[in-house]
Amino acid sequence: PDSFVFRESQKRIEKGVDYKYYLQAENTEMLKKINEVLLILKKRGKKVVVRPHPLYSENSKIESIFRGITIENTREINIEDSILETKYVISLYSTVLFQAYINDVKIVVDDYTNPNVYKALKQLDYIIINKKNTKLSQIVKQFIDYA
Repeated sequence: PDSFVFRESQKRIEKGVDYKYYLQAENTEMLKKINEVLLILKKRGKKVVVRPHPLYSENSKIESIFRGITIENTREINIEDSILETKYVISLYSTVLFQAYINDVKIVVDDYTNPNVYKALKQLDYIIINKKNTKLSQIVKQFIDYA
């Protein structure tokens, strides 16, 4: 839909964030795995941010788990600017992945924190799986092997 295509003036936003994880309704175990990944990236000099889901994320839980990681304020930064300031958008199956893809922002599909859901999405022929993307497991392996 046209509403997914951001205005040209927005597309001039500087890419100040390397990796941004867009949360959905993850359980505590998944949030901790996501935090571990972001900390690995941060320790390797990457600028990382986590964006809670405005409806489904429990902010108190997010704040207690993601210590040392920038948590984006969804009331201050709209989704369009959030996506466009980011080099790599990460999520499992959020609409944000498609929005990023449509607007030429690189996407990373999270096959790492919940492999079973990823496998189910693959079997269901989730549209983003067939688009050019990177898998989160590849990034984790790259940065762990780099250590």
